[in-house]
Amino acid sequence: MSDLVLGGDLGGSTTRIVIADATGAVRGEGTAPGGNPVSQPETAHLAFAAALRAALGDLDPARIRGGVIGMAGSTALREQPARRAGFDAAWAQCGLAGVPRIVSDLEAAYASATDRDTGVVLIAGTGASAALIDGWQVVERRGGYGWLLGDEGAGVWLGRAAVRATLAALQEGRVSTLASLVIDQFGLTMRPGVQQSAEAWPGEAQASALIRVVNDSGPLALAELAPLITLACDEGSSDAAEIVDEAARHLVRTVSGLLSWAQDGPVVLAGSILEESLPTGRAVRELLTPDYGDRLRFAASGTQGALALARREQR
Repeated sequence: MSDLVLGGDLGGSTTRIVIADATGAVRGEGTAPGGNPVSQPETAHLAFAAALRAALGDLDPARIRGGVIGMAGSTALREQPARRAGFDAAWAQCGLAGVPRIVSDLEAAYASATDRDTGVVLIAGTGASAALIDGWQVVERRGGYGWLLGDEGAGVWLGRAAVRATLAALQEGRVSTLASLVIDQFGLTMRPGVQQSAEAWPGEAQASALIRVVNDSGPLALAELAPLITLACDEGSSDAAEIVDEAARHLVRTVSGLLSWAQDGPVVLAGSILEESLPTGRAVRELLTPDYGDRLRFAASGTQGALALARREQR
């Protein structure tokens, strides 16, 4: 039987593992909840193990000749051996030989889109970062500071912007399309007949409730609001359109300092926020196309990039 390779994509929302043969045909797939070692340090290795087991199924682990795992926060595993140990233990417990090679999500995304070993990649999903790639490895990086300190234009940032726009609308006494979607997302729509105090008008009460629930929910709940901006844009929301334009400018600014370094190499766009069907993805492309249109490439899945890197290591 032919040898197999394994590719993984460990994101903040979902962990994916794919096993393929030499022709690229998929022989096994597995998914689990988010397995990012930074945002989910206590459970990331457990999600990794669950996705591994599901992907392996009835396959003989001895057939796996190489494995590459792409993830945001990969430096955390290099700098903190105790965290890396959990991933290596999960690998061994599944009967797999050696240890997987851990790469950044940037490297995996880049490898999914091109055969050129030098270029630039911009990725925007839950977080956002950009990198100059040389020899299939990150040699210079921008952004990627995490939701609290950076990641401007990415999922959590978009969700926070949506909440801020909602609070502004409520304080101004108007209910915008975006505000209605955000309020409904958190189940805070005011019911007819609910009595308000003399000091609190409905918008103020909703704003207070929204602040409380957002503060209690964490960053991933904010990222889940990002699709609402697309819905609001489709309905002609000016609030949502302003957020999209600002997000696109942030994302282009993140990658712009690297573009000249790559000379004529490809510019790879990756991540859910940059999908061609989404307003943020379209806005970023509009900003980049005049100068880099012939160099733009669109990434496939992170697992496909990880598989491509794993296959290269086996040649």
